[in-house]
Amino acid sequence: MEPVISSSLCRFRITDEHLISDRLVKEGLARAFGENRAFEFYLDGDVVRSLRGGDPPELYRERFFDMRNSAIDAIARGDQTVRGRLASDIRLSSRLIAAIVFVHRAVAAGDFDSILGRRFIIVKELPDMPTIFHVSNDTTAISHVGQGPPWAEIPSIYLGLKTFDALTAEQKKGGAELFDAFKTLLMIEERAIQTGYNHTAVYPPGVSRAMNFLVDEVIRNAQQFEIEEIPEAVAEKRVRKFSETSRHKYLRELDARVRGDELNFHYQRNLEAVKSLERLARRYKAAGDAESLREIVRLLVAASGHDLHEVRNLANITLERILAPKEFDAPLATRFINVKVGTRYRFSLEIPGAPADYHLRIYRNSAQGRLFCEPDIDYSDIPLEHDGGETYSAGHLFDEYGHYDFVVFVKKRKYSSWITLPGLSGRVNVIPDIRGEIVLEIFTDIHGHTRAYWTDGTGHPGLVYNEHGEVIRLGRFSDITAHLEDIKKSYSVTTIYLLGVQKRGRNRDDWAENATSPSPFSPMDLVEIEPQLGGEEELRELIDRAHAMDIRVIVDIIPHINRSSDSLPDEYSVKTYDDGGSLVVRASTDGRYGSWNDGRLLNYRKFEIWEWLAGSITTLVERFDIDGIRFDSAHAVPIMMKKNNFPYVYEHKRDVADMVEGNIIVNEREDGHFITTGYYDSACRDIIAVPLHYYLMLNVERALRKLKKNFFLNVSECYWGHERFLARTGLIPYNSSLFKICENIIHGKTDVREIYHVYDTYFPSSLPEGTEMLGILGNHDERRALNTFGLRGLRAAVGLTCFMSNAIMDYEGSAEGEGWKVYLDNIYVNWNQFEYAAHRSLQPFYAKWYKFHREQKGKGYLVWANNTMVTAAAKFTESCVWLGVFNFADSNQNASLQFDSPVLPIRPDGSYRLSDPLYSNLTGHYNYYTGRELRISRVNTVVSFTERVKLLKLEPADPAEHYDEFIRDSFYRLCEMSNVDRIRDNFSYAEIEKHCGSYEEMSGFIREHLVPVFGREQRPTMELGLKRAAFYLVKNGAMTGPDVIEYTRRLAHESDPVLSALGSTIIEHNRPGSLVFMSAEAEPFSKSGGLANVVYELPRELVRLGETVYVISGYYKHGDEKSMRKLRDAAEKYGLAFTGTSVRFRIMGDEYEVGVHHADVEGIHYYLLDHHEFFDGLYWGVTAAEKIRRRVAFSRACAEVIAVFNLNPSYTFTNDAYAGIFNGIVKCDQFYMNNPNFRGNTFLHIVHNGGWQYFDAYHRMENGFDLFNLFNLPSWTADNFTDPVYPDRINCMAAGIRFADRTITVSPSYAKQIEYASDGLERILRNVIGISNAIGRDLKSNLEKNFKATQFVPRSLPELIERIESEPDLMKKVGSRYPEILEGHKAIDAIGDRNRRGMVARMRNKLLLQHTRGLLVDPDIVLFTYIHRISEQKGYQLLLEASEGVFKKLKMQGVIGGAVSSGDKRGEEIAHGLYLLGQYYPDMVSVSIGFQDITVPLLSSDLFLMPSMHEPGGISQLEAFAAGNLVVARATGGLRDTVFPVRVRGDEIEGNGFLFSDYNSWAFYDALERAAQFFRQNDETVIYRARLNAEKSVYYWDRPAREYVEKIYGITETIRVIREPEKK
Repeated sequence: MEPVISSSLCRFRITDEHLISDRLVKEGLARAFGENRAFEFYLDGDVVRSLRGGDPPELYRERFFDMRNSAIDAIARGDQTVRGRLASDIRLSSRLIAAIVFVHRAVAAGDFDSILGRRFIIVKELPDMPTIFHVSNDTTAISHVGQGPPWAEIPSIYLGLKTFDALTAEQKKGGAELFDAFKTLLMIEERAIQTGYNHTAVYPPGVSRAMNFLVDEVIRNAQQFEIEEIPEAVAEKRVRKFSETSRHKYLRELDARVRGDELNFHYQRNLEAVKSLERLARRYKAAGDAESLREIVRLLVAASGHDLHEVRNLANITLERILAPKEFDAPLATRFINVKVGTRYRFSLEIPGAPADYHLRIYRNSAQGRLFCEPDIDYSDIPLEHDGGETYSAGHLFDEYGHYDFVVFVKKRKYSSWITLPGLSGRVNVIPDIRGEIVLEIFTDIHGHTRAYWTDGTGHPGLVYNEHGEVIRLGRFSDITAHLEDIKKSYSVTTIYLLGVQKRGRNRDDWAENATSPSPFSPMDLVEIEPQLGGEEELRELIDRAHAMDIRVIVDIIPHINRSSDSLPDEYSVKTYDDGGSLVVRASTDGRYGSWNDGRLLNYRKFEIWEWLAGSITTLVERFDIDGIRFDSAHAVPIMMKKNNFPYVYEHKRDVADMVEGNIIVNEREDGHFITTGYYDSACRDIIAVPLHYYLMLNVERALRKLKKNFFLNVSECYWGHERFLARTGLIPYNSSLFKICENIIHGKTDVREIYHVYDTYFPSSLPEGTEMLGILGNHDERRALNTFGLRGLRAAVGLTCFMSNAIMDYEGSAEGEGWKVYLDNIYVNWNQFEYAAHRSLQPFYAKWYKFHREQKGKGYLVWANNTMVTAAAKFTESCVWLGVFNFADSNQNASLQFDSPVLPIRPDGSYRLSDPLYSNLTGHYNYYTGRELRISRVNTVVSFTERVKLLKLEPADPAEHYDEFIRDSFYRLCEMSNVDRIRDNFSYAEIEKHCGSYEEMSGFIREHLVPVFGREQRPTMELGLKRAAFYLVKNGAMTGPDVIEYTRRLAHESDPVLSALGSTIIEHNRPGSLVFMSAEAEPFSKSGGLANVVYELPRELVRLGETVYVISGYYKHGDEKSMRKLRDAAEKYGLAFTGTSVRFRIMGDEYEVGVHHADVEGIHYYLLDHHEFFDGLYWGVTAAEKIRRRVAFSRACAEVIAVFNLNPSYTFTNDAYAGIFNGIVKCDQFYMNNPNFRGNTFLHIVHNGGWQYFDAYHRMENGFDLFNLFNLPSWTADNFTDPVYPDRINCMAAGIRFADRTITVSPSYAKQIEYASDGLERILRNVIGISNAIGRDLKSNLEKNFKATQFVPRSLPELIERIESEPDLMKKVGSRYPEILEGHKAIDAIGDRNRRGMVARMRNKLLLQHTRGLLVDPDIVLFTYIHRISEQKGYQLLLEASEGVFKKLKMQGVIGGAVSSGDKRGEEIAHGLYLLGQYYPDMVSVSIGFQDITVPLLSSDLFLMPSMHEPGGISQLEAFAAGNLVVARATGGLRDTVFPVRVRGDEIEGNGFLFSDYNSWAFYDALERAAQFFRQNDETVIYRARLNAEKSVYYWDRPAREYVEKIYGITETIRVIREPEKK
């Protein structure tokens, strides 16, 4: 019944419909939220109105920024790490603001103000998806509508970010057609929301064309600038050299402006210029013309920082094509893999379609020059192995450092062709094996400041300061050389990073006040060595000595130079205007926030800077034999600040090259940061590597190959969020994210979940496979760990970092317990204070962890510890698995480690022994696990606040050798395990199942392996475990229930007392008991709403399943006449009689006696409670005291009935608030809890409607009297009966939930909803079971039976015929279309055609209903039934507000009515309004207040109305469907799950009703108008087929009943051995 696609605006091939279903789209959107790619905002109505008034959007720039920030805050959900990463993403930020602006503009230009209240979600699509959900260009979803969070039901519109990229591109071209299409899209989506989140409206062809145009343009724009398909180039006989004239031509085109507007770029000319450069690049690369190719690269590098996004985006992609060591036309590298040197990597590739001759081609960078040309191509082809399905694989050994591209191609008979699908082309970066690496950062100037070497007599003391703390000597390279052995011993170092080796500036104006040396971060040149540190000679000696000791050396690369340096020409620096208007060199910056006045910003729009940087690195490698670099601010390079595009400087026109290369930049800030326009501000950043970093590493690779070196580390400083860009080139990013998070945890600003988010969600979703991250224990940018975390806290931070990082970096001084950070430029401080703040006792701690890191090499994975102040990790080494548990709190913490993460490489067939290295050898205590069991188990431990770290060890163990130990430990876990879905992974259970083939085998296993281990003393443990095992043997199909019971009976007769007791206990546990339902109302005796149906239909089906079921309710002898007639008829029919027994109980000091009546209703035992006060009327009572007394009386009477009549329940079900306090009274009153009837009972509470809790919530104090005294319970129990929000109120629903063992509700979706939001109940609801309500299978037949019993037709038809014959117009209609009606009811029954008979009978019933209710009789009037409990929740007020339109304009008729609950003041007001409605429209409206028999209306109406404010599950709509009504409903709760829009699609008819979303009268009227149009625009055959659809859409109580049985027996793990009756 539910359409496959209704909520998504999409186009698709018919064959692909299943690939783009609403379910799949919703799953994709859920992933976007989980991956922090979905950003929500709400329209600002004031801004929209101002835009309509003519205001430009720029006036509201700050408001749009606020909306962007709110969207980021919402997705971050308080996680400052996530927020910081998203907020620092300039490209994302600008795109989000553009999206927000476009939506506001479109709404302002449209005419659909109802959209103002909608929630908009902007989804950042995955890189290879141009829309929010994309299968192919023909099958794609451009937008989606939905209810938003299920607990909030906020109408939401989901739009893709790339849709707005296309709109931005059109805006730059000056077009408006796409924007008009986008306005139409919003109009369509708003209409879809109004119609119940369904695209049911039919639009003219022009709208369809506009949507297809929009989709095509979004796809084209996304593919054009992301993964562009480049056609084969036509070979030319002669390729011309690129000339200076050509260069000037392209510079002019790249700088072309709009005529008459010199500050606006000419979009088409600029873009065409870069496309032409792309074509030339293809030619020159193919021809091997490196010189011309370099000139193209120069222009493209300049264009890569262009103001127009499309220009810079395409320029960066073209640079990637040029640099890659493959054909220009080959697919882009968009998949990145990092592997260690010497790895045999296995490629796994998904290729859809039929199998073919696929190959993998791997390209090697073999070029000798700095740019790669196609004549230098070097590759190897590997046939792909077909692994089945769409999976192919191939292996390749990467034994040499470097960067290798790969593509997949298919070989055909005459040619080969690339496969351009995502994931089939990429780059493998082969990097050194850095497992166990320890990098020590040494600032040469202050080496030795800890005074460790002052008296060693070597003459190399390092930095020395005097008694006054004044520096009298700085360190040198030779000092480090002299101390290398001690450094290696103290730090276990493998690599030293020398900070500030390059020559520094001497311009003292740039030094900090009182500094003793210039900054190391403003070098004069990158290859000249600082003389005062010892110059080139001492540096070479240091590197040689380090290499001899197997220590590697890396040095800094700073992406700028000192402002006084002459190593680069002035034109290579960027200029800007200062505050006085003078043109000055721009100070160096990271392009975001910081500026350093002692340096100058280099112009990275000049390819010469790229060459200079590459040459500097390779020179350091060649001249000094360094082993790597530490790249400063790598995240920002290439830094390209927004160009100053004004064409004049001091009235002199600027050179075109000066303009394009951006020699003058804008120094302004936007939203707090500088404006940049480079790679990081382009869409391609989500696809390709950073061209500059790739270019640098290709040059390094060539230099290493020349030197025959196979090791190089590029350790790159990286802003949070940019790791993914740098890692695509094999760089090893580092930042202080983990350091900062740990600091925030210790200082109470966050908790460990932030760490888990980073490592379990962010890194896996964003970083290339195999990425290595450098763990930071300390560096020059951060405060010392001791100062940051304190003496204890640093233990947890250091240990966790070592576990999670293959390589770590520390700052010299940490191992000696240094407490203060050393300032970089040696600002004068009293150095004695450093010694004062130090803790030299930390040396053993650091030595231990350095040693651990060096020796225990392996990958670390986080393990959830179930404590927000404790992080745990598992480090998988070659010989064992180390478990580290890290406590960030100042108190001892419990940790419960769970190993269910799918990324953990735990072998299912492995076996382990868990030990505590500190204690196990002393205590002899170990734990044993199989790999399967470890994944479902928890390891519990305590981490002290002094040590802060707990280390555990998992070592391989042989189960055969330690079988009893494995059984013992596993059996304990069997008793405790909560994840029973994987019980077969429990070793002891698996062994029990293995031995269950015969009784002898099973009893032998128990006797030989369980009894010796547990003995008599631990028999309860054996009983618990075997009871559980027995239940799951049956559930898993290993045994039948009768067989298990037979085994236990034989066990009970064993001579061994232990075995005999085990058997008896298991038998007793599985002894069947009854099911007792308690409810205020219950069919067939009483009814106010749908609850009465449930408490009759569900027990009836449970009886049919073989259960013994009791229902306890009130015997209400007063009420309206219809209610009393219902009671009398049912009592007579089912033989209701007094049992002869009354039950007694006390309320306060008074004793009461309640008569108990019994009836057998289709196998259900009904007990009705009779008392003149407590059960005088259903839901009667005025004051709070009266109502509480009735509920207490009902609960105590129920408890007494169960006890007196020995009902012996296994499960009791309290329904809604009225019966809720039963659970609390029984559990808090020792008299009942000690009664055998309740000892084995499981208390279940069913929430039918959480919104009704406040009808049974009362202020505890009334007229000075404490109403809790009425409960006769200890006062200390009162809190559990109170409201979770308002503790001064007694809340019966809350009591039912709190005291229940489990809570059940009426649908799975409602179960989820109330756990999130339910007027405070969400605070106490956990693990709610959702089981959908249904209707009885005999409902339709019973309706027809009751209908016949009313004699409605034979009694009223003669009068109707007489009336028809007396009205000529009516006679004409009926006589021509339904002549059988005029012949009497027998004539209708004689109609041979079943469909015709059904249509005529239905029309007869409708005309009769109109006639008997005093309405205008007309077959063409649409007649609805609207009968429910009259309350605000049921939406009656919407009809009152829309009545004029409904009854005058639409000319509908309504049969309306229902009962009002006692005390519902609002319901009484609505009932009065309905009464007046009937008086005002007597020919159109029939109103009856009180209990209603809806049999006749249901079988006579066209429509049934259910516009509920909220509806947890809903039964009335199912009953209406069964009776052949179409339903008009609000799309909420269970209605949204059961009502689907009627649509006529050719010969097919879909759906069963009409939906609306907004809870207002206009939306309600709109739905009725759609319903009226359906009835008036379609013939009777179509309408009848729609009715049949409705009848087929219902489901019956047998299914939920079986689900109830499965759930409740599963809760108690009881074997159900009742034999169910055979199906007939």
